[in-house]
Amino acid sequence: MMRQWYGDRYRVWFPKLAIGGKAVANGWNNRLSDDGTYIYEYNEDADLVDPVGDGDPNDIRITFAKSADPVTRIQAYRFVGVFRRISNSEDGTRKRYQRIETVFPIHRTPCLPIHR
Repeated sequence: MMRQWYGDRYRVWFPKLAIGGKAVANGWNNRLSDDGTYIYEYNEDADLVDPVGDGDPNDIRITFAKSADPVTRIQAYRFVGVFRRISNSEDGTRKRYQRIETVFPIHRTPCLPIHR
């Protein structure tokens, strides 16, 4: 149903943000910049990351990051924006994503009545 509105252009991404600078998901260290405009990603157990695909239309990600609330310490996923992978670090060990949207339109289908 969603594909008719969005096609294959988007992926949904649920990164778990690093806690205290340490990865929390199988070695994947994901950090959101202080201003929320970049995500930096690397694997603590790997030396290099895959190259950036030139113009890959499927590398746009609707992103919900898991993090802990600083006051309640409750962990939850929250929408942080729509991101596009833009580059790797100069040494080739980290991926970099830039936020391209702060909102994402949700198309709703009218509910059909339930027949019992």
